[in-house]
Amino acid sequence: MTYYAIEDASWPEILTLQNQAYHDVAPETVDILKSKWIRSPKSCFVFKQHRAVDAYLLAHPWYDEKPPSLFTLYQST
Repeated sequence: MTYYAIEDASWPEILTLQNQAYHDVAPETVDILKSKWIRSPKSCFVFKQHRAVDAYLLAHPWYDEKPPSLFTLYQST
C-alpha cells in the first residue's frame, strides 16, 4: 500500500470510507474534513493499494490541552 497526497478527487472515496468505518457517531461533512486538510495538507494522506482509496489520514497541529472537537470547521494556520 502506498500513500499519496489528498487531491480533490479523493473526497468521495474518503466520505465512503468514513461512512463504512464509523457507526457510533454521525459522519463529518466534507467541508469539515477539508478544513482539517487545508489546515495542514502536508500531513494528510490517502493510502492506495491499487487505484482506489483504502484508507485516509487527516492530521493537523493542535496546541490545546483539550482534544479537537468533531464537527468543527477549522481555520488554516
